[in-house]
Amino acid sequence: MNREDNIYYARLAEQGERYEDMIKYMKEVAKVNTILLIQIRLVTNLATKREICFQWLIRTLLEQEEQLGAQFQQFRIKRRLK
Repeated sequence: MNREDNIYYARLAEQGERYEDMIKYMKEVAKVNTILLIQIRLVTNLATKREICFQWLIRTLLEQEEQLGAQFQQFRIKRRLK
């Protein structure tokens, strides 16, 4: 794929909130020995930030789910003992 195709697919990936794919396409753009336009740098930066935020959100939700599961188990045990 050429540079324009990679940029186009990166933008499509952004619209679909597929940030890992967005990063992949923008890395291909960055490999070419051309000066990156400000817009392209911003898109790459945005993809990276969103992917990091998305991973943080998933990790936080999983931790909360584990905590709630442990609390529920303790509640069931206490209820059985009564």
